[in-house]
Amino acid sequence: MKAFFKTCLAELCLMVITLLVVGFIFYLSPLEPAYGRLCLIWLLFIDGCYLIIRFWLFNHQVQLKAQLDKRGQELYDLKSQMLRQQKDLDDYFIHWIHQIKTPIAAIRLMLDSQVELSKNDLEQQMLAIDNYTRTALAYLKIQNPATDLMIQPIVLDDLIAPLLQRYRWSFIHNHTRLEYHPIKDQVITDGNWTQLMIEQILNNALKYGKGTLTTIRYNSQDQILLISDQGLGISDSDLKKIFDKGYSGFNGQLHCESSGLGLYLVDQISQRLHQKVTVRSEPGQGTCFTITFNNQLTKL
Repeated sequence: MKAFFKTCLAELCLMVITLLVVGFIFYLSPLEPAYGRLCLIWLLFIDGCYLIIRFWLFNHQVQLKAQLDKRGQELYDLKSQMLRQQKDLDDYFIHWIHQIKTPIAAIRLMLDSQVELSKNDLEQQMLAIDNYTRTALAYLKIQNPATDLMIQPIVLDDLIAPLLQRYRWSFIHNHTRLEYHPIKDQVITDGNWTQLMIEQILNNALKYGKGTLTTIRYNSQDQILLISDQGLGISDSDLKKIFDKGYSGFNGQLHCESSGLGLYLVDQISQRLHQKVTVRSEPGQGTCFTITFNNQLTKL
């Protein structure tokens, strides 16, 4: 209200002066006082209507300005978000290019050397290239909120068995033992995204638990999948940040191929599917990841 009176102060002064002048004229004129009062009443009525319309227009302008400011802020925030996403994308793919050069260079060295090629070594390098490519595609998809989800019942073994087949050479090459019995229980989830979650966790277990035991089991009562290793473990300071994008921690620094993106994808998928992921670990004792499924999940 104060702002309104401030904007039309000159008009209010003009109205008051007009009323005073008219009143003074009628005071000096020989006309009946009733005519003067009637004229003043009409002037007050017209001035009142004008002020009401002026106030409505003022409020309308204020609301339009507020909406315009809000849209402007939303546009600025959206532009800033897009610039951040583009920068993140650029940073990631610059890092990705350097990563994928490593297995390619290793394969070239194998081909150029006089030593007989090992199928196992080639499999390892090809698997690394395939993993980098699949992770990059998953990163692009998870950044798009419009990515469709296909929620349906699926047998856990149908997700896990292909991964174990895929990583069989890694288990052999790293001398890593596996404890797993086919899990025939069904869960309601998106098969592709959940398989990617399991793959990233399994990949971590193989990377940081070389030469130890990797265990995969399912608690059907609580609908919890557990993936554990007996490897390096994770320190308390790193444990709080392992799901942050680009964070590789001390263990990741020991492994130059670590991108700090795998567990970030796990966390993002977990939020999209409402599948809680937890991790317990002690340095030197190994790490245990859990994925809790929600069988009440029908549509996201």
